[in-house]
Amino acid sequence: MKMKYEWRKQEKTTYATKKQPQLLTIPAQTFMSIHGTGNPNGPEFQTHLQTLYPAAYGLKHAYKQYAQTQACEFDDYVVFPLEGVWSLTTKGQQFDHLDKDEFSYDIMIRVPDFVPTELIAPALAAVKAKKQLPTEQINVQQFDA
Repeated sequence: MKMKYEWRKQEKTTYATKKQPQLLTIPAQTFMSIHGTGNPNGPEFQTHLQTLYPAAYGLKHAYKQYAQTQACEFDDYVVFPLEGVWSLTTKGQQFDHLDKDEFSYDIMIRVPDFVPTELIAPALAAVKAKKQLPTEQINVQQFDA
């Protein structure tokens, strides 16, 4: 019997809130990400979110179809939460105040380890065709342990 992968339950060490700060060793992970600069309250950031989420759900759908024909431990999964890496542009680092227009960011949603990477490109193409979204902005990034 196959089951649904729920990161909230199966990755508590990584994603659950801790009462005390802890150092964690995070294994290698793959993400779909979009790089951008500017204020997160602006339209460009919203466009990035409106592209990244449908891509993540498109991949989930593609995996569900794949799992119906393959011997997989999981036949479905809960989409991982939005994560981000934030910094300031070189110009923004020179200011004596925080200018949100000078934020530099990578927003990302994790791809579960069991999802074959060869499903990603077709899933992004399907989302682009169906929803006319700029999925070419999405990069697949591997973060090593």
